[in-house]
Amino acid sequence: MSLSWSRTTRVIAGAATALAVLTACGGGDDTADKPDGPVTLTFWGWAKGTKDVVDAFNASHTDIKVTFEEIPSGNAGGYAKISNAVKAGNAPDLVSIEYPSLPEFVSSGALQDIGDAFTEADRAKFLPQAVDLTTLGGRSWAVPFDAAPQAFYYRKDLFEKHGIEVPTTWDDFRKAAEQVRKADAKARIATFFPDDPTTFEAMAWQAGAQWFKAEDDTWKV
Repeated sequence: MSLSWSRTTRVIAGAATALAVLTACGGGDDTADKPDGPVTLTFWGWAKGTKDVVDAFNASHTDIKVTFEEIPSGNAGGYAKISNAVKAGNAPDLVSIEYPSLPEFVSSGALQDIGDAFTEADRAKFLPQAVDLTTLGGRSWAVPFDAAPQAFYYRKDLFEKHGIEVPTTWDDFRKAAEQVRKADAKARIATFFPDDPTTFEAMAWQAGAQWFKAEDDTWKV
């Protein structure tokens, strides 16, 4: 992945999260020659272990120095801090953004297209599903760096007790759910928290559902 010596901000994005480059960073000449000393990049994020990764990067690179600042996660205040920094013109070079929030930052003009640096060879190293989540309007806006796996755990003793086969498809899941309730009127195969839509969102994405997309310079629901 080639390195731009411009001081224009870029974002690394990824819900998980991705890494994106912001548009409002300290100005500078895009055509400037490579500086004599190391390039300094500022990075805001919240993921556990990020500082350790940054420290390891700085220890193994002499031409780039990354200054990391921990901010609150996502909607807990981190996004407001990022947005305010963009408006004030003092945003960091790189930020963490969750996949579902990426379109909002792109549509507001806060992020920089990184297609010139994030090549097809780079994209091929990532899960295509994650790359799709960072590609909007045919342009690349972030580099995936976190994709959390999701899995269902089940009560093996309950399934064995009632002779219920472990489902491997959604049709099997529906059948098993009916069998669980028939076997024990007080039992249910699963529960979903009504105040947390993320599980449902993840399953909708897995099934290929698309709730909205950009089309003809507008949003299509």
